[in-house]
Amino acid sequence: MKVSLYFEDDLWGKFKKNVLRRTGDSRALSSEVQNLLRESLIENVVKIGFENIGIEVKPVSSNQIVPVKPFVSTSSSATLKKMRASRLGKAVSR
Repeated sequence: MKVSLYFEDDLWGKFKKNVLRRTGDSRALSSEVQNLLRESLIENVVKIGFENIGIEVKPVSSNQIVPVKPFVSTSSSATLKKMRASRLGKAVSR
């Protein structure tokens, strides 16, 4: 099916450059637009599903998000060290 869409020149130019930079192929424009449409439909389906089970879905803005401190102090570097050590230990023991 062929469809005509009308975009602002500047917006379309930026989109084309982005797609070309990521894919290396200007013929990927159609599939990129198709993926964007598919993603927007998935979001809508999820919203409808939540509403069907009685959960109200409202958009959240970034200023509504409140950072939460964990109850237990954490260290991502210590966790990574443990993970790497266990991985190396398993590899050596084989």
